[in-house]
Order: sequence, then structure tokens, then C-alpha cells
Amino acid sequence: RNQQRPLPNEVGAWTAAINACGKSGRTDTALRLFRTMQSFGVKPNAVTCGCLSDCLLKSEPMRISETLEVLRYMKSEGLVPSEVMYTSLMDTATKVAVIENTNLRVTKDGLHVQVVEKTTDSSSTDK
Repeated sequence: RNQQRPLPNEVGAWTAAINACGKSGRTDTALRLFRTMQSFGVKPNAVTCGCLSDCLLKSEPMRISETLEVLRYMKSEGLVPSEVMYTSLMDTATKVAVIENTNLRVTKDGLHVQVVEKTTDSSSTDK
């Protein structure tokens, strides 16, 4: 089989396909495309990962484990999530907290998103 180098814009085509699948509710297909594109020598970028994670988090039921897989991939490849992706992750964490009827606060500290339990101690202050 003749292996050719991927064209620079090929990642855009794969990302567009993943995004279209996500918007049409075809989450399994979007995930399969993400995994397949790498076998064709096309590396997902931060936009690709953001599209897929958005798709996974909006699916019913929410697909947290696959989203964590995407975030692990990003970390291993040195990809930095966009501001939009951070917002989506924080919004999802808030929704999960409400669903689970917990008392959580979501904070963003640089490149680290953290969910921490609110304290009931009156001496603590929120910043």
C-alpha cells in the first residue's frame, strides 16, 4: 500500500466531518472518525478535539469517559484547549453538579479546570 503524507488541510476535512456528525447526533460516527483519522496519518488538532468533546458532552446520555479520552489525547500531544472548550467543560461540570444535586463550584485557574466542593465555613471567602 502506498503511504502518502497527509495534506496540511486534511485535518480540516476530518474536523468538519466530526463536527457535522456531532451536530446531527451521530456521536458514535464522530468518535469513530476521530480514531480512524489517525490511522490515515492525520493528527487531530485542538479544534478537532473541541468539536468531538462538544459532541460527546451534548449526547444523551452524556459521554464523560470518551470526553476524558479526548482530553488525555490532547495532553499527550501538547494540545491546549481553546477558551470555548474551557467554557463548555465548565458548563458541563456545573450541569453534572446540578444533576447529582451536589453543591459544587467550578473555577478556572490558568490552563487547569477544577471542580471543588463549596465549603459551608463562614470564614472562607470566594475570590
